[in-house]
Amino acid sequence: MKNKFSLSFLVFSVVIGVDQLTKWWARGQGGVVLNEGVSFGLGQHQSVWVFVVLTGLVLLSLFLLFKEIWQKNMVMFGVLSGAAMSNVLDRLIWGGVQDFLPIPILRLQNNIADWVIFACLVWLGWRLLLRKPRI
Repeated sequence: MKNKFSLSFLVFSVVIGVDQLTKWWARGQGGVVLNEGVSFGLGQHQSVWVFVVLTGLVLLSLFLLFKEIWQKNMVMFGVLSGAAMSNVLDRLIWGGVQDFLPIPILRLQNNIADWVIFACLVWLGWRLLLRKPRI
């Protein structure tokens, strides 16, 4: 278990690093939009700390609700939590999340962490669908 935790923490750190590096690059290109809310700009006038606390509560809830899945896939939890924490860092440093990747069809932008979070939640949903029911 110790080795799984170490690998999960390494992945957590790499995800944060990659996301922050891409945001740094995008800032240099002048293509960053600061999103002070969440998806689709909802909650723009909330305190940064509301989002920080909510992110922590959502991650804790996801871990506790699906503990069995995460314990078998600690790397995936590292990926999910690293992406979420990278967006938390943005909120603490910039007052909002730095978005620069266009969402196809919509006139909105997001970032690598957002795509990673979405992919992890799709993966979790898939794992839940494949899970054998307990009798």
